[in-house]
Amino acid sequence: YVYRIGNLTLIAGTLNIRASNNPFASKLEAYEESAFTLNEHIRQQYQDFRYPQVDERSRSLADVALAIWK
Repeated sequence: YVYRIGNLTLIAGTLNIRASNNPFASKLEAYEESAFTLNEHIRQQYQDFRYPQVDERSRSLADVALAIWK
């Protein structure tokens, strides 16, 4: 699950270092400060981030990709 699209997000510089391999609850602070819109969605959409959430987000991102690149 580590490299599935639903488990990956962009986060820059020192925020990435802060978030690193920390638990999801700790990453939420870095996501809040991130300028990337996808990270805002993660904060708003998920209270927890485990296998079912990675699967859900993977499907959601795949739907977006298919809508963009038909």
